[in-house]
Amino acid sequence: MPPFTVLKSPATTLCFTEPLENLGDAIPLDMVLVKGGSFLMGSPKDEPNREPSEGPQHLVTVPEFFMGRHPVTQAQYESLMGDNPATAYEADRFVAPNK
Repeated sequence: MPPFTVLKSPATTLCFTEPLENLGDAIPLDMVLVKGGSFLMGSPKDEPNREPSEGPQHLVTVPEFFMGRHPVTQAQYESLMGDNPATAYEADRFVAPNK
């Protein structure tokens, strides 16, 4: 596969910080708008080496949504979900508010 170039241009987008309750000095959620759009998913029937799972080709539309700017910390996850499944493992290795 040949290398490709990512074209970047200055732009602005809608973003906000979601304060989470009872987090102390933990990191709040920075949310960024991901604009929606449409794209053609799948490969054409006549594409060489096409796998059956690559079709049928169809139009997919994704509505706009907000996504976290950074990976979610354990404190953020616990604030939203109420528990932390990482505590079932080596808690001293995996569990910390800003991991």
